[in-house]
Amino acid sequence: MGAFVAPPKWKMALVTIFGAYIISFLAHLAFNPYFDSWPLFANTFLFIVILVILLTYLVMPFLSRSLRHWLYP
Repeated sequence: MGAFVAPPKWKMALVTIFGAYIISFLAHLAFNPYFDSWPLFANTFLFIVILVILLTYLVMPFLSRSLRHWLYP
């Protein structure tokens, strides 16, 4: 069985930036009216938690599968 070849780091960086941008944009649209009055530390923490969880379990697996022909040589 052949060795697994990871995609180039620059391609993964682009995919991650794209995914993070989409999640951040949608989370701010959805939650900002409710959490805008919170202190900056708490507001930022909430959005980071949302970003990391959604990137890890939903967005990156989906994008990796969707873009596999571009990501992997």
